[in-house]
Amino acid sequence: MESVSYIDLSGVYALKEAVTVLQDRNIKLLVTGLQAQPKDMLTEVRMIPYIIPEDALCRDFQSAIKTLSASPAPYHYPQKNEILI
Repeated sequence: MESVSYIDLSGVYALKEAVTVLQDRNIKLLVTGLQAQPKDMLTEVRMIPYIIPEDALCRDFQSAIKTLSASPAPYHYPQKNEILI
């Protein structure tokens, strides 16, 4: 999400719906490159940490891969049904 510098409530709702669909399908999610305003907004509406846990937030794609490789549970290398954003 490093290209997302601003998110409003409609974006929050769209993201919440997408995350919920992924979670309902047991697809693990890591969020990479979250900028300050979107992070503040997601925290304010309590998506972080209740829907997107803090440990699912990664600085960049490489740190997400390190997170996956360092933590076998609950994270592991992405499979066909998993996604990194």
